[in-house]
Amino acid sequence: MYLLLALPTLTGCASSKAIVLFDDTGAVDSGSADADTDTDTDGDTDADSDTDADSDSDTDADTAPPPPEPDLSTWTGTQRFTFDNWGSTCDETVGVSATLVDSSSDAYASLQEACPDCTLFYDVSYATSYVCTWISVPAYVHGLRLVGTLAESTVIYPNYWGGYDVYAQDLSGAYGGFTFDYDVTVNPYSFDIRVEGLSTFPEL
Repeated sequence: MYLLLALPTLTGCASSKAIVLFDDTGAVDSGSADADTDTDTDGDTDADSDTDADSDSDTDADTAPPPPEPDLSTWTGTQRFTFDNWGSTCDETVGVSATLVDSSSDAYASLQEACPDCTLFYDVSYATSYVCTWISVPAYVHGLRLVGTLAESTVIYPNYWGGYDVYAQDLSGAYGGFTFDYDVTVNPYSFDIRVEGLSTFPEL
């Protein structure tokens, strides 16, 4: 059996009631009023933050242009003529230009017979008819073979029988992609004439 008592209490200036239950044994049931401990934790934490990063970046790699290539169909250059013959000396540089011989021409087969190792043949002409006042510089055919950084040059002249003869060679010239050089010695007048050439291909 329980006895229910409601006792007034003072807390500061406000009053409240405490409920105490006594059973028939005299024990006190701590029946204090239930405190509302139901805290509202249902806070709206749905923060609608835009975390969608714009990943549409331009990932297209810039395409590098291809490296330039030489036009092997023609070249221009210079030739330096030097000699010293019994006190008669010369040191003169003249311009030259060259055009590729067509591989389908009649001359091409004869040129290959004269220089089987040559892969390119050029008709070469000079900007002048004479060097060192009196030495004639007629047109000739320049045979060429380019291997890596090596330029093999062959000076070819037509002969009296309609063919061609090799007149001089430099098999150790330097080739740099757009330029090649050569250094040959010719002997048209019973003394040596040194010819140093430097030629340049245009860009395609």
